Amino acid sequence: MFLLTAIGFINAASSPAKEAADVRKVIDKVNTRWQNNHKPEATAFWHVAAYHTGNMEAYKLTGNPDYLDYSLAWAEHNGWQGAKGKDRSKWKYATYGEGQDHVLFGDWQICFQTYADLYNELPDDRRIKRAREVMEYQMSTPLTRAPTGRRISGRAATAGCSPALQRYWPTSRRSISTVSSSRINTAGWPTP
Repeated sequence: MFLLTAIGFINAASSPAKEAADVRKVIDKVNTRWQNNHKPEATAFWHVAAYHTGNMEAYKLTGNPDYLDYSLAWAEHNGWQGAKGKDRSKWKYATYGEGQDHVLFGDWQICFQTYADLYNELPDDRRIKRAREVMEYQMSTPLTRAPTGRRISGRAATAGCSPALQRYWPTSRRSISTVSSSRINTAGWPTP
């Protein structure tokens, strides 16, 4: 009980600015240790991509350029892609899979959020080329059935992509090139 009272007293006495600085120190300590013990040359699948989503937020919070460089190295290693399948006739969504033909599977699309963040920091169309290709294709696919038998459209299937990317796509199935220029944000992507 004494410890809880002491912690409460210390917290009450500290300023929000000091608390924020303390939190940033912890983030920096933990994230730096992670990066020192894990090479950025890793898969673009969800479990690694989710880390990079957080790493980009840590970069925005701390301004540590090492964090940006780490995610850039990871994205370059993965060729700015999730699953790397090239033959659209073999692209899969409806079943779980870690294979390179599961391009439409959301676990391979989480990386697109980090690619979009990197694009916003350092604009270069190649960083979002694959994300745009996959999302446009997925939104243009006809109505299909999920393994459960539920009907889904390409647009609904795209709802499985990273939340940051969902807001960039127009509400209709128009291609990016036909979106009115009044709906384009500074990053060059359609706004919601």
